[in-house]
Amino acid sequence: MKRKKTATLLAFFLGTFGVHKFYLGLHVQGLIFLLLCFTGASTLFALYDTVVFLGMSPQKFDRIYNSKHDEPVLRTEQTGQDASMSPCALRQDFNELKELHVSGVLTDEEFLAQKQRLLT
Repeated sequence: MKRKKTATLLAFFLGTFGVHKFYLGLHVQGLIFLLLCFTGASTLFALYDTVVFLGMSPQKFDRIYNSKHDEPVLRTEQTGQDASMSPCALRQDFNELKELHVSGVLTDEEFLAQKQRLLT
C-alpha cells in the first residue's frame, strides 16, 4: 500500500532521480526521470509532482496509486445494483473508469474489459 506522505517526501527530496516514480510503480517514468536528472528538467517535474501530491486528496491518491493491483471496485458492484437500472450510477462509474485509464492506472485492455462489463 503506497502512502501519499511517503510519495510526497520522495518527490521533494529524491524526485530528481525519479525515486517517487519507482515507489509508485511507474518504472518507465522513473527511468525517464533518471535519464533526465543531469538536465535539471526532472527536478522541475519532481517539484510539480510534489505540489500535485500535496494538493491531492487521500482518497484520490488511493484510487490512482493503490488500486493498481486490485480490480477497481465500481459503485454498482458495491451496492449490488444493476448498472442498467441507474443511468446516473453508470455514468459516474464510467467517468471513474475513464479517470483511472487516463491516469495510467488501467491499461487499454483493462479499460476496455471494465467498460464492457459496465455496458453488459
